Amino acid sequence: MFTKNNAGYWLGKKRSEETKQKLSKSHKGKKLSNEHKRKIGESLKGRICTEQTRLKISKANKSKKRSEETRYKIGMISKGNKYRLGIKASEKTKQKLREINLGKIYSEETRQKHSISQRKRYENPEERIKTSLAMKQNREDIKKSVINKSIRSSVFFKLWRESIFKRDDWTCQNCGTKNCEIHPHHIRSFSEYPELRFDIDNGKTLCKPCHVSLHGQHIGRTI
Repeated sequence: MFTKNNAGYWLGKKRSEETKQKLSKSHKGKKLSNEHKRKIGESLKGRICTEQTRLKISKANKSKKRSEETRYKIGMISKGNKYRLGIKASEKTKQKLREINLGKIYSEETRQKHSISQRKRYENPEERIKTSLAMKQNREDIKKSVINKSIRSSVFFKLWRESIFKRDDWTCQNCGTKNCEIHPHHIRSFSEYPELRFDIDNGKTLCKPCHVSLHGQHIGRTI
C-alpha cells in the first residue's frame, strides 16, 4: 500500500529501471518553479537515505562537471543556508573526510587554483588580520578549555560539589525533585567569576532538566 507525503508524492513506490530512465529524460531541461522546488525540499526534509543510495549519489556527483557559474551559485546558497549555520561535523564524519583526503593527488590545475586563491588572501591585509585573530582566538579557547577541564576534575571542585549536594539534601532547588540526576550549578558564572568557583554560597543543586533549561543541552555533570 502506497501513501502520499506532504508534497503529494507517493512513498514506497518502486519503479523499474526503464521507467526511471523515461522519467529522467522527460525531466531534462525542465525548469521548476520556486513553489515546486519548495515543495520538493519540504518533502525531502528529514529523509534518511540508505548506504546504497548515498553511494549512488556520491558516484553521480563525482562524475558531474559543474561550470564556474554553477559552483558560484552553490557557494552563495550554502553561505546563506540557515540549516547549515553552526553545524559541527561529528568525529565520525571528520574521520571519514580524513580517510577520503588521505593520499589524494590533486591535478596541477587544481593546485594552481588553490595557490592563486591563497595568494589573493595573503595579499589582502584585512584577510591576514582576520586569519591571525581567528588563530589567536582558537589557541586561547583551547588553552582555556584545558585549564577549565583540569579545574573541574580537581579534588577542590569535587569537594565543592559534594558540599553543595549535602547542604541541599540532594534535592533540586528549582523544582524540588529528589532521587534523580543532579548537577551543581554556579549562581555566578564559572568563567566570569573565577574567585567564586569554590564558594559554597555560589552554588546550588539542580536536576538535569532545570540545569539544561539554563545552559542548554551541552551541559555536563560537573558544571
